[in-house]
Amino acid sequence: LNLGVGDSILVQMEIGLLLTLIVGMPWIVHEVGAFLVPALRRNERALLRQIGLPATALFALGTGLGLVLITPFTFVLLFKYVAAMGLAPVLGVQEFVTFALLYSIAFGIVFELPVFVYALTRLGVVKGSTWKKHWRGAVLGSLVFGMVITPDNSGITMLLIASPMIVLYFGGAYFAARWEHQVDARRRPPAVAGTG
Repeated sequence: LNLGVGDSILVQMEIGLLLTLIVGMPWIVHEVGAFLVPALRRNERALLRQIGLPATALFALGTGLGLVLITPFTFVLLFKYVAAMGLAPVLGVQEFVTFALLYSIAFGIVFELPVFVYALTRLGVVKGSTWKKHWRGAVLGSLVFGMVITPDNSGITMLLIASPMIVLYFGGAYFAARWEHQVDARRRPPAVAGTG
C-alpha cells in the first residue's frame, strides 16, 4: 500500500540508492583499497589483492540470496503469523522496500565472514587454531545474531540466517588454518636424508 503522500517517490530514490551501493560495491572497494595501499605494508597489500575478488563475490552472493530467498521467506512467515492472530497483513510500500533491501545488504555483509576470519589470521591477529578451538562460541554467536536480526519468533528464519554464517565461519577457519600450515611448512627446515 502507498501509505504516505511521497512514498512512491521515496521508494524509487531508496531503491536507486541501495542498488547503486550494491552494484557499485566492487568499485567502492577498489577505490578504498587504492587510497589505503600507499599506507600498507607489502604483506598487507598482497592480502588486499588476494581477498578483493572473493570478498566482492561473497557480498554479491549474500545479497542475492538475501533478496531472492531469505527476504521472501521471511515475509511469508510474518504474514502467516499476522493472519494467525486474526489480523489482516498490511504493509506499506516504503516499509517493504526498506526491509527487503536492508535485509539483503545485511546478508551480503554476513557473507564477508570467511574473508574477515582469513584476513585476521593472515595479519597475525588471530592464530588459525584459535578459530577451530572456539567454534562453539561462533555457533552460539551465529544463532544469537540470527535470533536478534529476524523479526519472527518461529526459529526457522533464525536458522536460515545462522546456518550460512556457521558454514562460512568454518570455511574461513579452514582457509586460515590451511594458510598457517603452509607458512609453517615453509619455515620448517628440510629433513636431511641419509644421516644416521
